[in-house]
Amino acid sequence: MTARQIPLTFPHNASMREDDFMVTASNQEAVTWLQDHKNWSLNCCVVYGPKGSGKTHLLHIWLKRESGVAIALNDLLTKDSETLTQGSTCLAFDNAEIVSGNVAAEEALFHLYNHLKEIGGALLLTSTRPVSEWGIRLADLSSRLMASTACTIHSPNDDLMRGLIVKQFSDHGLSIGEGVIEFLLKHIDRSPDAVADIVHRLDQASLAKKAKVTVALAKGVIEAAGGGDRSEP
Repeated sequence: MTARQIPLTFPHNASMREDDFMVTASNQEAVTWLQDHKNWSLNCCVVYGPKGSGKTHLLHIWLKRESGVAIALNDLLTKDSETLTQGSTCLAFDNAEIVSGNVAAEEALFHLYNHLKEIGGALLLTSTRPVSEWGIRLADLSSRLMASTACTIHSPNDDLMRGLIVKQFSDHGLSIGEGVIEFLLKHIDRSPDAVADIVHRLDQASLAKKAKVTVALAKGVIEAAGGGDRSEP
């Protein structure tokens, strides 16, 4: 009886370098706006788009370029605006819509927004939805964010999907051929989350079978998950 090979999960590091960010028509608007925050309306920019579409990657690129600081919900709730801006006057808040409905968080973001505007700083916010759909209760905060610069990262096109597939495999330390890429483009949902999911599954399958990632392996993994051909008939 042959013992079943159990794959071990090794941590992989997602690369957030600027060189690893693929610029296409899907994200060109956001990339352009983040090149110069001095042109932002009211010193604030909201970048929104589907989960996993590259918003966080773009945020990190901007932070590095501006020597900025990332803040989280807990920072807003425990530190005042002066403290938050001691390290830099360029701040970024990923998944900023999380403040919606939290009275204290909304108030804190409102004060930080005003403080950054007064000192000539900049505030980058990312979310999965436009500000109009956040459900912000504080009218003053809502009006200011609505008046700020806003840009969308759209659903991935073919070029971006291809780039996401290559990057995900690279982050997992896996090399693949062009045939695997073309196969996946036809058989997985057109979303960054779908790319991340299939690459994770193939990584595990490759470890379990001690085999390279091939079209045959990809086909088996997709069929096991109940997937099918998503190409045009």
